Amino acid sequence: MDTIQAKNDAFRKVVMFAPHPDGKAVMTPGVASLGSAVCAWIYKEIAEFDNFTEDNDPYGDHDFGSVTVSVSNLMTDEDETHKVFWKIDYYEDADMEFGAEDKLNAYRVLVIMLSEEY
Repeated sequence: MDTIQAKNDAFRKVVMFAPHPDGKAVMTPGVASLGSAVCAWIYKEIAEFDNFTEDNDPYGDHDFGSVTVSVSNLMTDEDETHKVFWKIDYYEDADMEFGAEDKLNAYRVLVIMLSEEY
């Protein structure tokens, strides 16, 4: 039996790497500005995320999380740390005009953003 949690986990693990019939992934300009190598690392961290707790996932839907990535800046020889939030929004269909009443059968959009863009 499918659950919202199972669908969200399956969606999150693949949508950043290949087209998905049930939705898409988008990133904010702040995330995009980090460059493709850092974005690939962020995608991997989000796909592998499993640290859901009652505090960060009170409804058990696995539709929000955060990851932290540290990147060496070769220009300054210092590490840059970025906290990245991700969330899944639910829509009735791919037109994304209306929120979904049925999360189980919704069109999903995985939104990836820097914490300061939230």
